Amino acid sequence: MPGLARSVGSALLARTAAAMQAVVVVLFVLNRFHSPALAGLTVMMASLPGLLVSPMAGALLDRVARIPLMALDYSVGGSALLVLTALALTHHLPRWALLITVGTAALSTPLSSTGMRALFPTLVPRPLWDRANAIDSGGYVVAAVMGPGLAGLAVATLGSTIGLVVPAALLVGAAVLLAGVRLPASVQAEPVHLLVDAGRALVYVWRHPTLRMLAVTVSVMNLGWGVESVGLPVLVLHRLHGGAPTVGLLFAVMGVAGIAAALVVGRLGSEGRERRFFSIGCAVTVPMMAGLAVLHSEALLAGCMILGGLASGPVDVGIFSLRQRVTDPQWFGRAFAVSMSLNMLGLPIGAALAGPILAHSVTTAFLAAAAVLLVASVLPHLMGDRSAPTVVIHAGGRI
Repeated sequence: MPGLARSVGSALLARTAAAMQAVVVVLFVLNRFHSPALAGLTVMMASLPGLLVSPMAGALLDRVARIPLMALDYSVGGSALLVLTALALTHHLPRWALLITVGTAALSTPLSSTGMRALFPTLVPRPLWDRANAIDSGGYVVAAVMGPGLAGLAVATLGSTIGLVVPAALLVGAAVLLAGVRLPASVQAEPVHLLVDAGRALVYVWRHPTLRMLAVTVSVMNLGWGVESVGLPVLVLHRLHGGAPTVGLLFAVMGVAGIAAALVVGRLGSEGRERRFFSIGCAVTVPMMAGLAVLHSEALLAGCMILGGLASGPVDVGIFSLRQRVTDPQWFGRAFAVSMSLNMLGLPIGAALAGPILAHSVTTAFLAAAAVLLVASVLPHLMGDRSAPTVVIHAGGRI
């Protein structure tokens, strides 16, 4: 299908860069400032500002050409990493400058994350959405394999400072690949004020029972994954006395397991079973987090990460497909931006809360993550009417 291959390639490069950045930045902060609390705060600043402005970003995506906006975000992200590298090499990187640079770059991230997610249902016909979402989810887990592995290799060979240049280069490549993508004609947003449109998107998502359910349950789930994003590097460096390659390898192992799970679920189809997939996936991650809390063997930790990867495939495909099925196509940019930001809200909060807890006890942090994921596994069955048919809410009402 025209444009799909280039879009998938661009998404793969950008997500690999993001997966690299998530590991390299944490290792960079731990190596330079020796502070798990600052590492958690940095992870929060790398996403929270973008989540807060996501309604505005979604409104822009529905009224302005999406491809240039996505390329703009890749350029901003790459530039921020280069700025951090330059400041660190010249010894002009205080903690406040680190947080401001990371937070400023995060402001544009919804343009690419939401823009890419809105591209797939535009380029692919509805009967193939599950398979396209399996490829999309597979792209995430491939990035989860390649990104941490490349991050560990880059930090081990180049150091945590120069290692920041590698994800910056990948972001440039992602922008170049998008240059040849042409989107089919689509319905444009009504010509209203940008702030008004952003507010309408918030209302649209909140009054939609399915999108509201996703906002609550996925954000709770991501509280637990936020703990893991900071906790695993701390666990490896402090408890196992390992290095960056071990951190990258463990994240990569989880990604490998996730690839097969996503493709199997995409092949089987998720329609009508999305809540079940989500609940099962969250429930499976509970023993994974509990294992990370108490185990001291790299081999057993790798087994826990495999378990987490197997759980991620059904969750991702179920979330992606359900959100597409219940959203009016003319609201893809705005509704996806708000929905995705609400879904991801737990990640920076979990990372920020995990920092101080990890400084005190790694075990306590991961047990708390396990408890949060257990709660997330039952929320889809407590919110909304499971027997109700899938509905699409349009701007003018409900059909």
